[in-house]
Amino acid sequence: MIALLLLAASSALPQDWGESKDPEERAMEMLEAAEGLAAKGKYQPAWNKYRNIRRRYADTAAGKIAERRVGTANGYRGWRELLRNGPSANRVDVVVMGDGYPIDKQDSLDRYAKYVPDLFERHRVFGEYFEYHNFLRANVFSAESGIDGYGRDFDTALGAANTNKRSGGHVSVNRGRVMAMLDEMPEHDELAIVFVRGTAPGTGGNGVATIPGRPESDTVIHEWGHAVGGLGDEYSDDVGYTGDPRNSVNVSNDPNPENGPWKHWLDAEVKGVGVYEGAAGRAKGAFKPTVRGCAMQSGRDFCVVCREALVLRIYSRVDPIDGCTPDAQPETRGEGGAHPLEAAERLEFEVAVLQPQKHRLEVRWYVLT
Repeated sequence: MIALLLLAASSALPQDWGESKDPEERAMEMLEAAEGLAAKGKYQPAWNKYRNIRRRYADTAAGKIAERRVGTANGYRGWRELLRNGPSANRVDVVVMGDGYPIDKQDSLDRYAKYVPDLFERHRVFGEYFEYHNFLRANVFSAESGIDGYGRDFDTALGAANTNKRSGGHVSVNRGRVMAMLDEMPEHDELAIVFVRGTAPGTGGNGVATIPGRPESDTVIHEWGHAVGGLGDEYSDDVGYTGDPRNSVNVSNDPNPENGPWKHWLDAEVKGVGVYEGAAGRAKGAFKPTVRGCAMQSGRDFCVVCREALVLRIYSRVDPIDGCTPDAQPETRGEGGAHPLEAAERLEFEVAVLQPQKHRLEVRWYVLT
């Protein structure tokens, strides 16, 4: 009789015996496990777990996220850190992703993504401020591989397509789709390097650098100059652009030195800086500050005008004071009107400064009374 009662009791147990947690909490734990698998490159096990979350906890917040992970032929499958130099709130987060990479080709994208921090570290400008950057990888998968254009359409996550067909086609991706993938991540700076499976010249701008094929150093740096610095092309080869060139930090459609965006460099009489015709993919009507050596033309380094713009852009996102002690004190007075700090016998102040690689930042202290 006792044995029969035990058997009956065991058969009445719920299927998820021991799973006493709230469904939202349990689903979120499963989601974190799936994200962890994806970060390790275990994409099929991650997909299975996402699918399980969707099946069992469809109505939870994690279930809706899992639906986005597995509910379409194109999408986002997770992310991982490539190299972290500090908190995202005070670093430039560079996110690497791909378009036209099916789930069984993600290993190729993983290998390309690993090269990116090295490319930045070896570069004269970005290497100088290397510790101001974080590098992350977002695994974006596509149903097909290919670049839209010339009568062909491919089903890819980011909509890679040929533009400017007169010059043989420059590949670009849909920025809105890129931002949607970035929004799946905990934090981002609306900045991405996108590797596209296919062959065509790359493009860059508005936070996105599109790189076809392999991560060639010169191409990545050039397109990143467009993406993060808003820099214009300094080459004069006719690539089929029409209309008036657009003014930028390093390109002007006005030959008058007094009206150029780099006038302060001209006023300082910096050697090699002038107003030279031939830029923005046009032999006439567009002007640049230098004639050779700039990465926005055919060189590896940036000219002083472009370099300044890039450094200022980095500092617009990163505070060189990475931390300080003591913490900020309340603007209150104690007994007799004394500030709380006035009662301290000794108070030490210290700041943690993000130092560039080859030069030191100067720190000055001021006492305001």
